[in-house]
Order: sequence, then structure tokens, then C-alpha cells
Amino acid sequence: MSAPTELFQTKTYLLPGLDIRLMLVHTPDVRQPKDMWFVVTPLCEALGIVAARQRQRIKVDTHHFVGAWDELPVKYADVGYRNSLCVRMEKIGAFFNEINPNKVLSKFAGRLVEIQRAAERAAAKAVLGEDAQFILPVDEKAPTTAEPVLVSVDLIRAEIHIKCVHGTPHCIILSPEGNHIVVGEEV
Repeated sequence: MSAPTELFQTKTYLLPGLDIRLMLVHTPDVRQPKDMWFVVTPLCEALGIVAARQRQRIKVDTHHFVGAWDELPVKYADVGYRNSLCVRMEKIGAFFNEINPNKVLSKFAGRLVEIQRAAERAAAKAVLGEDAQFILPVDEKAPTTAEPVLVSVDLIRAEIHIKCVHGTPHCIILSPEGNHIVVGEEV
């Protein structure tokens, strides 16, 4: 790009669950956060993978990264501006999906696998649409929702003994014969 380096702002973002500071480049064309660029080399170094291989992989890719990478001036604290390979933020999922979890530092391997599974599941949902909830297996690690879950239970008999705020005893009886509330007696 031919814009003066002063128009390129370098920012950092802490990646959740990885505790890695992601370097971002804000160029003059950026209108939304997804349009920002992430810097490849420092991210690779933090993950413990060979940055040169990742840069080469991105540059020769004919599918995921076409038109989504550029050499941009990045401001480093120790050396000032240096041209570095940057990728559009919207491609960070594709970047992480291409990494072999066995190649990263062991402290990141588990989280990387989680990220890759989440990306695969999101892709499956995009393909299946509304039917995904019926076709895909239940994601055991997915966050739970506040929606109630209906469970089939064979009820024999249940008794709940409580005292209300006024001290009056109550007994709630649930049985196949019906539900009953007994008020005012110890049962």
C-alpha cells in the first residue's frame, strides 16, 4: 500500500483463552473491526510455531487468503516501523484452523483444538441451517442456555416438606394419583 506510515496505527488485542497479545493494524480503509489486519509473525512466535512457514503458506494459498493479506508497515516498540505480513481480521478463523495443534506450545494445544472444533461446528451449522439443531450431535462443551430441558421421569411418589415464611408447615405430595398440598399439619 502506498499510504504514509503515520496513517497505519498498530494496536493490540488480548486473545481470550490464549493470553496472547494480538498485534493489529488499523489502515485508512478500515471502517469496521473486521476490516483490521492482524500481524502474522508475532502471533506465530507467541504460539511457538515457525513464522516463515505460516507466511509462506498464506502467500501461496489459492483459496482462504487470496486478497486477504498484505505487507504493511507495523510499528514495533523496539525497532519502529517494519513491513510485516498481515491478514484481514475476518480470516483469523481460517488462520487458526490451518495450524496443527501438535506444533504449538503445549500450553496452547488444548485451546487451539477447542477453537478448531468451534469453527468446524459453526461451518456445519452454516451448511445445515435451521436443521443443524436436529442433525448435529449435542455439543457437550457448548455453554448451557437458560431454556428448560424436558426429561421423561417415572414418578412413584415425592414429598416436599417446607415451612412458609410465617412458620406454617406445608407438605407438597406428587404422586401418580395426583398432586396434593397439605397446609398446617406436620405430615
